[in-house]
Amino acid sequence: MNGEAAGVSSKPSSYAEIRREWMDGDKVEFALPMHTSIERLPDGSDWAAILHGPVVLAAPAGKGDLTGLRADGSRMGHIAHGPTRPLDQAPVIVGSAEQVAAHLKPAPDDGPLRFRLSEVVEPAPEGGILLEPFFALHDERYQMYWQLTSAEELAALKERTAAEEKEKAALEAATIDMVTAGEQQPEVEHDFKGEDTETGIHEGRHWRHGKWFQYTLDMRGEEAADLEVMYWGGDAGRSFDILVNGSVIATETLDGSQPGRFIRKRYLIPAAIRNTATEGKLHVRFSAKVQVAGGVFEVRLMKRNAGGQR
Repeated sequence: MNGEAAGVSSKPSSYAEIRREWMDGDKVEFALPMHTSIERLPDGSDWAAILHGPVVLAAPAGKGDLTGLRADGSRMGHIAHGPTRPLDQAPVIVGSAEQVAAHLKPAPDDGPLRFRLSEVVEPAPEGGILLEPFFALHDERYQMYWQLTSAEELAALKERTAAEEKEKAALEAATIDMVTAGEQQPEVEHDFKGEDTETGIHEGRHWRHGKWFQYTLDMRGEEAADLEVMYWGGDAGRSFDILVNGSVIATETLDGSQPGRFIRKRYLIPAAIRNTATEGKLHVRFSAKVQVAGGVFEVRLMKRNAGGQR
């Protein structure tokens, strides 16, 4: 207070109170001490955000390939649809969460609340990775969450992530059309219909099951296509028909023989059924024979000969 300690005491989430006879020109200065902390994702995974006090920090990641950055008035126009960056190329933190704070140094030359993270990041540019308040980042890519690993596990993590990214890229390249079962917007866009159905989330993925349910998928000019469906390998005691444009193409029985993992199964769509498509639309229905049909997590139309059953 006017250059002298005011002797104020306060409690968290309360006020710091100064009572005095105030004079014109009185000057009050205060400092809010902030500390670096690491906050993990609530799913318990090795992903975390870096905060300085209450401020979430993020790393600018360039302005390239920002297709669809500006929303328009179309359905889903608010979602950027430009290309994504491979996850195996994202920097990771090599070390424990407790070590991060020691390697995060203020970078006042870069601006207020700017920091440089070095020595524990792989890969990292010379001088470390710039971190700045997330609220200050606009019109560019960024990285807000960081995967934590150890030096011993780094090579295996890179190899595993690269393999997963390669598989994901191949799946997307082979997909003609797809719907995430149980997720509102994709189901609306694929004309969902059903009876006595339920939805939920398992292992971070949406699912749907029921007496019967149906989606409409688009061939998008392809002459041939297979149907690929994702299930949970631990589901059992369920048997259902899979129909395309009213004709049964398969009867599926889930027997719980692959617990603990998601599985994909591929079904041939005969040419005679594909030829019944009006404007390339195929109506895919799951109809229960025993218990319920499903649970189904994803339904995809796949290019013919693009991969196999997994």
